Amino acid sequence: MFTKMPFPAARVRTFLSVKEILMSHPSFIGLGILLVLTSCGGGDSGNGGGNGGGNGGGNGGGDALAVSIESNDQIQFNNKTFTVKAGQAVKLTLKNVGKMPKAAMGHNLVILKAGVKAMEFGTQALAGGSIENNYLPDSIKDKALWSTKILGPGESETLEFTAPAAGKYEYVCTFPGHFAGMRGIMVVE
Repeated sequence: MFTKMPFPAARVRTFLSVKEILMSHPSFIGLGILLVLTSCGGGDSGNGGGNGGGNGGGNGGGDALAVSIESNDQIQFNNKTFTVKAGQAVKLTLKNVGKMPKAAMGHNLVILKAGVKAMEFGTQALAGGSIENNYLPDSIKDKALWSTKILGPGESETLEFTAPAAGKYEYVCTFPGHFAGMRGIMVVE
């Protein structure tokens, strides 16, 4: 025996997906950051080296190590850690495999100097970042070693550099809110 529902079925609203909620209003970005933190695991290349640009140059005594990292619409890097040797030539390629437009879901990759924390850096990037400066404001560029520009769907960029001294170097996407989940570590031995 069924009981009659006290409201018409047409009025029943299904729950929105997290993506729909986050895209519906900018004030939900904090919620998005919290969700990414609890659910995720683990510049143009001609800008010059050392201050947020690409092409650090060098040959490291042999063929360059090719490293590939993909970014996606789920606000994640597919590669959270990679290891290189100090002085080694590296060709790091970031590819945005997502489908959403750059203005809504662009991605970049910024390799930070040793000791700089990605979460702190990402928060600072929010203060002065814009699409025009690839969400990498001048006020914090001195904390970065190399960076890509913001990439839209299907776009990629390759950074060529010589690995720095041994240590752990965090990398991060500085598109607003992405730094909470899009982080990784370059280990230099």
